[in-house]
Amino acid sequence: MAIAITPGGPLPPGSAVYATEELDPLVPFWTDVWRRFRRNKLALIGLGWCFLLIFIAVAAPIITFFNPTTINVADSLAKPSRKHWFGTDILGRDLYTRIVYGSQISLKVAIATIIVTIALSLFVGAMSGFFGGWFDTIFMRLADIFSALPYIVVVLFFVGRFGRKLWAIVAAIVVIGWMGTARLFRSGVLQVKAQEYIEAARAAGCSNSRIILRHILPNAIQPIIVSISFGIGAAILQESVFSFLGVGFQPPTPAWGIMVGESRDYITSAPHLFFFPAGALVLTVLAFTFIGDGMRDALDPKLRGAT
Repeated sequence: MAIAITPGGPLPPGSAVYATEELDPLVPFWTDVWRRFRRNKLALIGLGWCFLLIFIAVAAPIITFFNPTTINVADSLAKPSRKHWFGTDILGRDLYTRIVYGSQISLKVAIATIIVTIALSLFVGAMSGFFGGWFDTIFMRLADIFSALPYIVVVLFFVGRFGRKLWAIVAAIVVIGWMGTARLFRSGVLQVKAQEYIEAARAAGCSNSRIILRHILPNAIQPIIVSISFGIGAAILQESVFSFLGVGFQPPTPAWGIMVGESRDYITSAPHLFFFPAGALVLTVLAFTFIGDGMRDALDPKLRGAT
């Protein structure tokens, strides 16, 4: 709620400078972030979907009734029913069960990818932004080189060299996606490094590692938090694209991309084969996108008081 700040008390809008409750210095930072985040209804919906997805992945053996790889040709291409909620595929495998177990694969890929990407980006961004000089030249030129690599070539290299293993697919996604986050963190480090309290820390005799870990990292990491939300959705989408193109996980692995790829020849005769796995993929990517938008708005000090 906005109130006018004047010696004589509140005035009509436009007649005084306004302050808002979002600028209350007594409110802890993360409490203020959460307060503004929850005002974004789409972000809350996305957060709810993510919690639901995690629950589905963890409770998969409890909430499903079939084996995701068991073939039952007698039920081939069955329509959605009380027995098979989402129908079955060409081999008679229960589609609902495969989508539920596919959420495990998507979350594993996304979590592993984001952990490795963030760790690599923080190291490269900190070294490049803090030390500059030849550190900056080497790391940024490496980023330029990796940015120029066609992603399909990178995936084919890792899959051809190491097989279609989880860690190989994660490595391929990391290689084609770490550059943007590293540049983002480098920019934040450069801005924080120019602040006076960093010079004060140097004058007080703080080591470079202490300055980076205690002063620069906490103040430059906010954009990375937003990047995590977008990165998880992007990793899930990339894994699905790889599986769809046939360079990711192999059948009968219940990956969403594989299921979408297998539905290509049955779009008209059995549309459920496409819509259910594609719907799960779209909703999941949208959920993390909404969370990223909400976190970006909640962490942006320029938007305080604007919502």
